[in-house]
Amino acid sequence: MIKTLFVEDDDVYGLLFKKTLSSGYEGPFHLTIIQTLHEAIERCAHEEFDVILLDLNLSDSMGLDTFTQMTYAAPNTPIVILTASDDLAIKALEYGVQDYLVKGQENIKILPRVIYFAIERRKSEEKIKTRTQELERLNKLMVSRELAMIELKKELETLTLKADKLKKYA
Repeated sequence: MIKTLFVEDDDVYGLLFKKTLSSGYEGPFHLTIIQTLHEAIERCAHEEFDVILLDLNLSDSMGLDTFTQMTYAAPNTPIVILTASDDLAIKALEYGVQDYLVKGQENIKILPRVIYFAIERRKSEEKIKTRTQELERLNKLMVSRELAMIELKKELETLTLKADKLKKYA
């Protein structure tokens, strides 16, 4: 079951998405529809979702600020935005949105695929982030060991010189 939060203040889109996801051959979806950003933020404080479908123009928030606030409320949840503007959608991609759908276009049929891809991309990003952090940790460990080896080598060279001097006096 894919828990999907749909933040949309237009009842027509809510019904359309609900119908699309409930009749989907793609898999089981559990769709929760919320009409304001404030309600969505409150809901995310108490419940986790697999994906969030977010209209950028709501009654209580407009534009990229809507996405930014939702990201703070659910930082690990992939967000797919809905917008009337390709330009705004492309700008949102720069801010970290997983995908977008432009309202009014014939793209509702691809909604299940968009959701799956958004979830999988987020999982891949998390794996990359985790592996990068591990590599950085290992790199720091290797550098510190390399520095320790250099110090030991210097000490050994110093002791060797002192030993050679002592041999001359013996």
